[in-house]
Amino acid sequence: MRVVCATGQEALDAVLGGVAEVVATAYYPGAAAAAAAQQRPDAALVAARLAGEDTLPLIHRLRVDGVRVIWLPGCKAEDLDPRQVRALVALGVYDIACDPVTVDDLARCLGHPATLGQALALLDEPGKRPTGAEALVAALPASPDPCPSAPATDSGGRRRLQAMPRPSPGRRTRPQLPAAPGGPEGSSAPAGPDRLTGLPLRAWGEAAMAAALQAAKPLHVAFIDLDGFKGVNDTQGHAAGDRLLRGAAHALQTAMRAGDHLVRWGGDEFVAILATGSSEGAARAVWRLRQAVGTAGVGFSAGLAGAARGDSVEDLIRRADAEMYRDKERRHAGVVATGLTAFLGA
Repeated sequence: MRVVCATGQEALDAVLGGVAEVVATAYYPGAAAAAAAQQRPDAALVAARLAGEDTLPLIHRLRVDGVRVIWLPGCKAEDLDPRQVRALVALGVYDIACDPVTVDDLARCLGHPATLGQALALLDEPGKRPTGAEALVAALPASPDPCPSAPATDSGGRRRLQAMPRPSPGRRTRPQLPAAPGGPEGSSAPAGPDRLTGLPLRAWGEAAMAAALQAAKPLHVAFIDLDGFKGVNDTQGHAAGDRLLRGAAHALQTAMRAGDHLVRWGGDEFVAILATGSSEGAARAVWRLRQAVGTAGVGFSAGLAGAARGDSVEDLIRRADAEMYRDKERRHAGVVATGLTAFLGA
């Protein structure tokens, strides 16, 4: 295995040559990034800090380039900062080698990649906050408003959250859904949000996509399947599963761009309707969604499909769904593609 060492520890770098092919050693983040770009290694060993600098931006760049990262926090497991671990998990970094680090530990990391569960287990020490799906569930109120928020934009066009108007006593009201892309206000798209998440439902999404296809508008669709939902349902009950879905929907919605729409497709599946004809722009949008739920340690599998001439809604969803399953297979196999590489095939 070809490895770039960015540990800041000369002695460790020297002995690592006995268990891997060290193609470069770097003591500054910029030098490590340049070495990885030139050498195209299989993995990189990266310390939490190099030359006094936080290495998270370096790790992000390595992951976007498809390089597996083994992170050396420079502390014992009980002293880990949960925020750092959640940030790493969001980038697909599961291999964390806590002090005291030995060559055998690193050889084991190189030969047997860690799983998401193993990374999250580091936060299961007494006194540490839960993470992953459990953290998202624990952070939510037990009985939130079934339609807690609606998307809006500020004066700069950025997404913000705006409280839904509450019904007046004795009068039932229904939140107003956005018009279907490419269609006028009051279009024939079915009305009524999902009572659990406050999002538009599948029927509305299908009508919205059909309107965009008919008008030949730029369109990409992302099919999203959450991680951990069944486990939460099975171990903590359906009420906890509902809270997970509400929290995930809220996190995803806050990361949606103005002009894009998030739809609850069914169960733990969501569809993001993206008003762009650019594959790169759509991939960046999905990367923002991945980061939004990833900060809580929750992941998802996703597949992107762009609209082509003659497509039906069924064609578009079928391709996105197939790509989602390919992404799921890669992630279950430990080949975690993040950022643009997950969707552009780089």
